[in-house]
Amino acid sequence: MKVDKITRRFEHRKDICLSPKSWSLSLKMAIGCLFILLSLFLGFTSNETAAKTEKKQIKYQTKIKKFTPILQRAGSWGLIGDLKKTSALVLTDLGTQRTTFRGRVVFSAAASKSGLNLQLTRLQLAGRGVRTKRGDSGVISLKAISDQTYYRQKGNRLDSTFSADLHYPLIDKYKGYRPGGRQGEKEPEHFLSYVEKARGSLQGNFGSNVEWEPKEGNRIEFNGKIKVELSESILGEIHRIELSFKIILEWRRFPFSTQDYLCIQPVFIGSGAGDPQATGEAFEELMSNSKEIWGKCCIFFWVRDPVYVNNYSYKVISPSDGADPGISPDEAQDLMDEYDDPDCIEVFMAERWGSGGWDGGGATWSSGQAAAQIVTVDEQLDVPCSGARSCRSCGSLNRNHLAHELGHVLNLLHPGDSRSGMETGTAGSVLEPSGWCADNPASQSEDNCNNASNPLIYLSTHFGTCEYDCEIS
Repeated sequence: MKVDKITRRFEHRKDICLSPKSWSLSLKMAIGCLFILLSLFLGFTSNETAAKTEKKQIKYQTKIKKFTPILQRAGSWGLIGDLKKTSALVLTDLGTQRTTFRGRVVFSAAASKSGLNLQLTRLQLAGRGVRTKRGDSGVISLKAISDQTYYRQKGNRLDSTFSADLHYPLIDKYKGYRPGGRQGEKEPEHFLSYVEKARGSLQGNFGSNVEWEPKEGNRIEFNGKIKVELSESILGEIHRIELSFKIILEWRRFPFSTQDYLCIQPVFIGSGAGDPQATGEAFEELMSNSKEIWGKCCIFFWVRDPVYVNNYSYKVISPSDGADPGISPDEAQDLMDEYDDPDCIEVFMAERWGSGGWDGGGATWSSGQAAAQIVTVDEQLDVPCSGARSCRSCGSLNRNHLAHELGHVLNLLHPGDSRSGMETGTAGSVLEPSGWCADNPASQSEDNCNNASNPLIYLSTHFGTCEYDCEIS
C-alpha cells in the first residue's frame, strides 16, 4: 500500500512538472521537478539499454543454436597442425645456441559469448641437441600442459600459458631411469626418464578471423612465438628455449581423423646387409604386426633401411654382473649408445638375451619421449624354454611384442599403471603385459588411439583422413 501511495504521488508531481504552469513555481518546487525529469530521462535510457542487451542476447542465442549441433555432431572440433623444422634459440650453461625444433600444436574449440573459445590442448616439440658443459644434450622433448588460453577475435590474437615436461638424454646418462610397469611386476620392460619442469607461453595471431562455423579440412595460418623457462631442474643444462614459427592449422573433429606418422630406424648387429650372421630376422614380421595393430589408430610407421653395428658381442645381451634381471642391462644401454637418430625411434635387434636376462622379451627406454629406444631380439619368434623353468619351448610366440613396446613409445602405460605425464593403456588391449609363454593381445582400443602421442609424430603431408578400426570402444 505504501509503494502504491508513493507511485501515485510521483505521477501527480510529474504531471505538474510537465505543465507550463510549473515554470513559475517556487525554487523548492523547481528543484523537485528537476529531480522528476532526471528520473524520467534515466528511465528512458535504462529501457533503451535493456532493449539493446536483449537484442544482443537473442542474436547470441541464435548463434549458439546454430553452432551447438556442429559441436555435437561426431564430437567437438579442433585445430591441428605441425611445425616443420623451425629455428630456435636455446640457452645453456655454454651460452645461447641455435638449433631446430619440430612438433605439433592442437587447439580445441567451443562456443563462447565472444563467438569462439580456443584452448591449447596439445603442444609437443622435438629439438636437435645442443652443447652443454656435460656434453651434447641429445634430442630435446617438450610436452606442454595448458594452464590458460585467451583468444580475442578483435585482432585475431591468442595468448596461452602452460607448464611443461622437459627431457633430454643427458638426464638419463647422469640420473638413470625409473622402472615402469605395475607395482609387483618382476621385470618391468619399459623405463621412464626423469624430466625437468618448465613454464612457458605461446602467443600469436591468426592470419584471418577464426570461423564461428568450422568446416572439415578448412585451413588457417597462425604466426606464433613460444618461450619456455626452466622452473625445476635435475641437471639444469637447458635454461630457456625461444622460437618463432608459422604454421598451417586445419579444422578437424575430435577424435582427429588424421593420418599420423612415426619414423622407425631399425638397428641390426653385423657388418652389413650381406652378412649372413647379422641379426634382424624377426624384424619384418614384428614390424608387420605392429603396423596392423597401430594402423587401427591411424598411426603409421615409416621404416627406414636398417643400419648395422659391427660388433658381434652385442648379439647376446646380458645384464651386468649380479644385477637384478628387471634392472636396465648395462650391455643393452651400451648398444643403444652406438646409434642415435634424432628424427626416429630406434629399434635395436639382438639375437637373444643371455642367461638371467628377459626370456624372449625386450624393453623400451625413455617411454613417451623423442629419445625413446627399443631393444628386442630375434628370439621373439623362437622363444626357448628357460633353464630356470620346467617347460617346453614356447616356440614362435611373441609376434605382438614390438607393437606392445611401440605403445610405450607412444606414451602409454600398462593397464592399471599410473604415472605423471603418461596415459594408462586399456585393459585387454596390446598394452597388456604378455607374461611367460604368452603373447600380448592384438586388440586395439579407442582410448589408446586418442591418448597415443610422441613429439616425433607428424601429420601426413596431404592431411589424409582415416577412421579408427578398434575392437575395444
